[in-house]
Amino acid sequence: MAITIHCDNCGRQTRVADELAGKRVRCPGCKEPVTVTDRTSLSQVRPPAAPPKASTPKPIHKPFANIADEPDDDPTTELTNPTYSTYTMDDSTRASNPGRIRINLIKYWMSYPKWPTMWLVGTLLCAALIPVTKGAIVGVLLCGLLLVLYWTRVREHFIHGCALPAIVLNPAEGLIAVSTDLSTGEGEYPAVKIMQQPLHRMTGGLPKKGQRIVAVAVYEQDPNQTDHWANFHPRLVACATTNMKAIEESRHTISEDDWQELEQMLTRVKSRQPGLYRLWEL
Repeated sequence: MAITIHCDNCGRQTRVADELAGKRVRCPGCKEPVTVTDRTSLSQVRPPAAPPKASTPKPIHKPFANIADEPDDDPTTELTNPTYSTYTMDDSTRASNPGRIRINLIKYWMSYPKWPTMWLVGTLLCAALIPVTKGAIVGVLLCGLLLVLYWTRVREHFIHGCALPAIVLNPAEGLIAVSTDLSTGEGEYPAVKIMQQPLHRMTGGLPKKGQRIVAVAVYEQDPNQTDHWANFHPRLVACATTNMKAIEESRHTISEDDWQELEQMLTRVKSRQPGLYRLWEL
């Protein structure tokens, strides 16, 4: 069982394993060292930090940290990210708030049908051509491999990607807004992404305008920048699983400060057209 903890410094709530009770860890939000004293709370050793200036909104999430920059004995490792090796993701970085969502293949396929359908149809068509030409075997193997890699990528996206706050802007048009900090570790690069998602496929039914939902995102590197990511790609938790308990638990990993931060950042975005809004450039 996991322990639900509360950081007195930044107010963030998250979960840690039972075996961390009595140990010092770092809060995934503010990175302050804290001690897990019991099953219900974290006792903060340092005094609370001064709140950020209202004129400079500070996103709660530093989505991905560089593992190579952290000491080997950093207790943050156990708190924020399980030990893992992935096939399709960069193992040198890790999410500050991993999604840890086990996807339902059918649910995800119904929500995002384009690529899995394309690779499956390609595999079947090549298989049907084998009696005509043996060269079609290569097509079967290639399309089959791409299909396997696609599902591996989707699985790793929701387990190891970063869980982020999102809000419904227009249910009829499927518009949502997701906020993050595109920083790779240093500086602040707040961003909001407005995008269309298959809200009608969400577990629990079509959400209402203004409803809070959770997205899990992976990040795209910028070849010309090292201090921030070029883009991020969210997918909705409720479009990837039918497990209501998992959906609720993912919502609880987002603190109230995170939700308020998203709402505050949205006030700086005048347009409601889909796109990435890099707020440090506005």
